[in-house]
Amino acid sequence: MVPLARRRRTGRHTLGSYPPPPHDDSGHTGHHPDELLQEIVAQGGDPAYNSKRPAFGGTLSPEGIASILDFIKSRWGTEAREFQWWISAAWPEP
Repeated sequence: MVPLARRRRTGRHTLGSYPPPPHDDSGHTGHHPDELLQEIVAQGGDPAYNSKRPAFGGTLSPEGIASILDFIKSRWGTEAREFQWWISAAWPEP
């Protein structure tokens, strides 16, 4: 097991994955478009990146996921919200 002091230094959990980022202005959640954030919440993290983020698509409806993301975004400042709106608008349609 990796000692707690070392985990803090490296930023990694004992299994090699990174801890979840903060969802406020100091994190990078707002750098992703809405469509990608909804996909990540529904399908979970990418195992190719050793992500341990669970999937909630089987538990939450698309509307529930959107509500959670709206709550997270309500904690951002104006600049972060405007940037995330712009990134979502520029995201290519499927």
